[in-house]
Amino acid sequence: MFWKKVFFSLNRALGHLPQDVHGLEQNTDHSLRQNYDVAAAKIQQILDIVQESRQRIELQQRSVAFDGVRRSEQRRNQFAVFRTRLQRQEQLLHLH
Repeated sequence: MFWKKVFFSLNRALGHLPQDVHGLEQNTDHSLRQNYDVAAAKIQQILDIVQESRQRIELQQRSVAFDGVRRSEQRRNQFAVFRTRLQRQEQLLHLH
């Protein structure tokens, strides 16, 4: 009788083994997916920070380029004013 109980218990436990293994596999897969999702989210945060930094640098570089254009325009305008003054002085000299 003892061996029958042991056999039934063992048989019952082994009968549930495939289901238990399958459940364990599902839990493991779920945990791995969660870990991958967390890692992917962290990586995405890092990539977003890098992209924002790159965009800021590009804007600063464009600003520097525009400053150079503005300086050139200012020099050209200053030269035009200087030339106009010289022309007036020359005209005044010719009148005297």
